[in-house]
Amino acid sequence: MRIAKYTNLAPGEYIFQVKASSNEENWKDTETSILIKILPPWWGTLLFKILAVIIFITLLIVGYSLRVSTLEKQSKRLKTTVEEKTMQLKVKMLN
Repeated sequence: MRIAKYTNLAPGEYIFQVKASSNEENWKDTETSILIKILPPWWGTLLFKILAVIIFITLLIVGYSLRVSTLEKQSKRLKTTVEEKTMQLKVKMLN
């Protein structure tokens, strides 16, 4: 049994062709071929790339929303604090 090893082939389609001979070096006129498809790794597929972009955009949107929410809460707290301090000053000035 003869073995053919091809490592690190790029993804794509390849045709493997074999021509045989006998022990006396008499080569046959016919050859046999087989189509071999090398698939890309999972991170090289179009589906993964699309999902990565969707996840990235989603993370940006979530991060932006959280930041806006935090700023709005801080603004409300600051506004409440300013109103309380203003009321305290008014009460002090009236006394």
